[in-house]
Amino acid sequence: MEIVRLAWRVIRRIRAPLLNFKGALARVCSGSKLGATLYYWMFPGIFAGEQQGVLAGVVRAGRGGGGDVSRDSYILRRNIHRLEKALCMRPRRALFGLGYIRETVEVYGRLAGEAGGAADVTELGWAREVLDEYFRVIGEQEKIAEVRRSFEAYRNSIAAGDTCLPFKAGLRKREERWGPMLGELLQYRKSVRYFRPKPVPRSVLDEAVLAAGQAPSACNRQPFYFRIFDDPGLVRRIASLAMGTEGYREGIPVLAVVVGQLRAFDSERDRHVIYIDASLASMNFMLSLAAAGVDTCCINWPDIPERETSLRQVLNLEEDERVIVMIAVGYCDPDGMVGGARRKPLGRLRRYNFE
Repeated sequence: MEIVRLAWRVIRRIRAPLLNFKGALARVCSGSKLGATLYYWMFPGIFAGEQQGVLAGVVRAGRGGGGDVSRDSYILRRNIHRLEKALCMRPRRALFGLGYIRETVEVYGRLAGEAGGAADVTELGWAREVLDEYFRVIGEQEKIAEVRRSFEAYRNSIAAGDTCLPFKAGLRKREERWGPMLGELLQYRKSVRYFRPKPVPRSVLDEAVLAAGQAPSACNRQPFYFRIFDDPGLVRRIASLAMGTEGYREGIPVLAVVVGQLRAFDSERDRHVIYIDASLASMNFMLSLAAAGVDTCCINWPDIPERETSLRQVLNLEEDERVIVMIAVGYCDPDGMVGGARRKPLGRLRRYNFE
């Protein structure tokens, strides 16, 4: 016991000088990229989890051959999106997509063989429609004759999806009532932390996830998914790992954990896209629930190694999967209080040009 007391006194005595040294070092190193690299080399644990996740994602995204359905799905979604953009281009090029059409058809063929199992038939139906249109527009071209024959061998194994080809933007129907309704909905939604002990129907949750899927996504990859927990024991266990849930986590009826997958990207440059895309989807998710009379509260997920390890074990996440955010979901306790936060005024939220 005496040794423990002595050790604690030593730690307390050197802690302040160490923190001062670290702060001074940070100020010196922050002035250059090399300095920042050296600083984090000295304190490697800060970004270790993210670095491992990014590297695992790059390796998985670049793995050759078939067998990884999720990897192939991300490749297909990206390449079909590229074809859509090329089909919409004005003026449209006479020949396009040569750099990735072979890969696209090969991936389509592999996934077609998995249809009805691990592969998404709806996704493949969309891909078939766009590929049909691509080969129709390109016409008979010697450069892609072999690829066309490969596609023809695969195409009939997948039924065409609902009409999902590029169309004129002016054909969309806009309702005048949407403007004021959206404004009212945005004012209505608040971060609610105190809920009634009333279950949220899974049908309502599923509709909200579908709404989340309508959010913009880079190359339509949608590199995320929602893990939804409505078992009280699991909700409490997972919510206890997050910070800032003291005092209300015992009463959370449903907890959504949004998970990003770095395997969608074969380059470190795109490592932030999971956070951007998942955040856009999360807002759609919460607004959809608000429209259904269900309240939500975003729960920040800090990158603290010990908590990250614990949550990864509970969720059984793979190396390239990262938790983006947690969202508490439920019907509000009408007597529970919510913050009356004032948001930044317009002048602090936007600048035009070089103002």
